[in-house]
Amino acid sequence: MQSTRRTFVQWFTMAIGALAVSGSTMFLTACGNVASSIITAFQGILKILATAGVITNQPLIVAVTGALDAVLGAVTAYANAPAADKTSFGMRLSLDIQLAEARLQAFYSSLSLTGTMSIVIEGLVTVILSTLTAFLPTLPVPPMTAELKEARSLPKQLNPAPKQRTDKQFRHDIDAICTQNGMKPIF
Repeated sequence: MQSTRRTFVQWFTMAIGALAVSGSTMFLTACGNVASSIITAFQGILKILATAGVITNQPLIVAVTGALDAVLGAVTAYANAPAADKTSFGMRLSLDIQLAEARLQAFYSSLSLTGTMSIVIEGLVTVILSTLTAFLPTLPVPPMTAELKEARSLPKQLNPAPKQRTDKQFRHDIDAICTQNGMKPIF
């Protein structure tokens, strides 16, 4: 077989595409554990608030929990999807992450906290949001949802930089915030 510039470019393009898909698949497969830990961290936030006697918006808690569960399910579906379906499953995962971020921002915005409690909850929510946001660069870009637009206009919101974390790093970062502020670790 004679190699021409055109066949080389075709082969090279296919190889790069395969690497890109397999790389994002490996990253998102590892994210399944992190997504599960995100749910646990949110439950830890609720426990901290309940212990302090802070009453929160119950329907909003249900919405955040449902959105985080959807992210976990979408990560699993994406990891198990055949290569031909990665784009559509990736789009679903992107939308679920956007929805989880919007609902988490709305939850955070609804809280009126001061002192150490404010520092801890803001830190924990920031770690969750930055971890969720780090999933997005490897996925298709979904259209902006109305709920995300609304969340971005909330008077009180967090805008953390994306940070990829392993499950171990995520758990460490969450627990560090709690222990540095005199609270029991979540994990």
